[in-house]
Amino acid sequence: MTVESGDIPVVVSDLALAKISAQAAVAIPGVVRLAPTLTKVVHSALSRVARSLTNAPSVDHGPADPGAVEIEQRTDGPTAVTVRIIAGGDPSVLATVDAVSESVHSALMTLPDLSATAFEVIVVVVDTEPGR
Repeated sequence: MTVESGDIPVVVSDLALAKISAQAAVAIPGVVRLAPTLTKVVHSALSRVARSLTNAPSVDHGPADPGAVEIEQRTDGPTAVTVRIIAGGDPSVLATVDAVSESVHSALMTLPDLSATAFEVIVVVVDTEPGR
């Protein structure tokens, strides 16, 4: 995503947006963990195999896995940010979804030069399980 900062265009990568969104989402009570897409799980497994073959260090994103966030740059509307979560049920799933949506949107809007960018935050509850 490219935004204008005065006369200088600033490029913010989708990965950076995903990391910020993941950190904001995982901090919400009721989110047990984030749930990466199947594509991201397969990619991560293949990357681990490749790193083990080349003795490269592994990458651990911790609970704020950016693979659980998809960024869709739209030309005709707001940038879509989809966050996939496993909800714990306490607080209620609906309250958790609302809190995640608000937290992610707020985190993205506090970034310099992105305050004029429109974001649509979509929270997908993949599963529920007892948790924090």
